[in-house]
Amino acid sequence: MPSRSFFLPPDQLANAAVLAEANPPERHDEIMRLASRGIAPLVDEVSLAELVGVTPSLIFSILIRKDKHYRSFCLPKANGSTRIINSPRTYLKVIHWFILDNILSKVKNNDCVTAFISGRGPYFNAQMHSGAHHIFQTDLEEFFPSIKVQNVYRMWLSIGYNQEVAEQLSNLVTYRGELPQGAPTSPAISNIVAGNLDKRLLKLAYEYGYKYTRYADDITFSSKERIPLEFADAVNEQIVLGGFIESRRKRRFKGFGAAMNVTGLNINDFPQPPREWRKRTRALFHRAKLDAAFAKENRGKIAGSLGVLHAAGLPSQHPLILNGKEALLNSKNY
Repeated sequence: MPSRSFFLPPDQLANAAVLAEANPPERHDEIMRLASRGIAPLVDEVSLAELVGVTPSLIFSILIRKDKHYRSFCLPKANGSTRIINSPRTYLKVIHWFILDNILSKVKNNDCVTAFISGRGPYFNAQMHSGAHHIFQTDLEEFFPSIKVQNVYRMWLSIGYNQEVAEQLSNLVTYRGELPQGAPTSPAISNIVAGNLDKRLLKLAYEYGYKYTRYADDITFSSKERIPLEFADAVNEQIVLGGFIESRRKRRFKGFGAAMNVTGLNINDFPQPPREWRKRTRALFHRAKLDAAFAKENRGKIAGSLGVLHAAGLPSQHPLILNGKEALLNSKNY
């Protein structure tokens, strides 16, 4: 089984040439139509196997014995409950990588979508709301599991695949009828399927004059003016119409007088980690600068804190970053 690097960089014209040899002339127009859009030109149940370099019988065996091709385990949540992770095993994971690199990564997402996209992340999301005086936030309930195989099937059709290919791809990237947490394809699929919800919430935000972003299941609206309580009900209505369920217990209204955090970053002035975290980190760096033995013992924590500061987008000459670099350097002196 080839590694993921075997498929990079994706070349759809080369893929089209491979499939053109294996298909009758009447399929060539469909092959080129898909390849010209930069996505894998899959036209039947055999196409995927041809391009991945496996036998069609292997894919068929995966589909009829899917439990054998997933590794399931639990991870603890912050609230004390557990999250079930279903991770594809090697053969299926390589197929997922091909689907991700050759199809899903080619679908564009709106700027309001800030998670699971190269060049975007927590800082990008927080920066979209920087300068706001009021925010309203809520979450989507069971985000990945709430996306069912029927939603994924319709997504493949909207991308441009025929029913035969859409059915095969849907069955390959879902597990027990829903989107599995732990699969390489699930984040990208969730963004595409939630695109209809994003359009609804963007329209609502425009009507009120607010900014809107979605970081996975984390929804944020921001405004210079106070956001009324009844706005939350309007958001819930659109979430339901968009095919999702709001986690109402996670609704949060905040004003400029309080610490306004978006994806873990404080946006009152500019995106940066919360004050208490900065206070603890400053104390860590200070002690590590003075005590080389302590610095060596806590080298991993120092490096991790520096990583958070860099991810938050703080300038390289920020005092906290400079202190962190000195602390990390001192860890090598012991």
